[in-house]
Amino acid sequence: MALLETLGIILTSETAGSVAKFLYEKVENYIREKFGNKSPDEVEELKTEIEELKNKLESKEKEDVTESDVEEVRETITHIEKTESQIPPEIISADVFKKWSESDELDVTDQALIVRRRLQILMDKAAELGIKENKKYEIQDTAVNIDQKISRLKQAVSTARLTGFRDDKEEVEKTEMLLRKNIFQAKDLLKGY
Repeated sequence: MALLETLGIILTSETAGSVAKFLYEKVENYIREKFGNKSPDEVEELKTEIEELKNKLESKEKEDVTESDVEEVRETITHIEKTESQIPPEIISADVFKKWSESDELDVTDQALIVRRRLQILMDKAAELGIKENKKYEIQDTAVNIDQKISRLKQAVSTARLTGFRDDKEEVEKTEMLLRKNIFQAKDLLKGY
């Protein structure tokens, strides 16, 4: 699946912050490798452009991400890739995004949102892929479990911040561990598709 298609499918108001982090990281690395310690105007312009895009995507909490947002992401990446370089011309790809979204460096909530979105996509394509009813139920159940654990984790984190009690901090760790378990189950389900 092409990167634009992947981003277009995964990009929703809930995952916009994660996608923005991904783009920002990859473009920052690309600019650093390409220009080294130099600070030409073009580098500053690219950094500003990707910073603005990142901020725009991160602010998409309440409203839906539109096709024009996805197109803007594509155009920004294409513009940055066009500049000549000794390093590989493709900043990011669907495989790079998948590896990044599954890395332990990424916040567990961001991982959960992305994997849950991928499960929703799989459910939407279930008939097309010939997925049997019992497998659909398993996929749907895993997605619901992830939703519940995300909600519980947000609540536990909020409570732990307010109280600072050890029990509340342990609840955060316990809920995070359960969420990671659900993410692992979801990745197993997604492997076959």
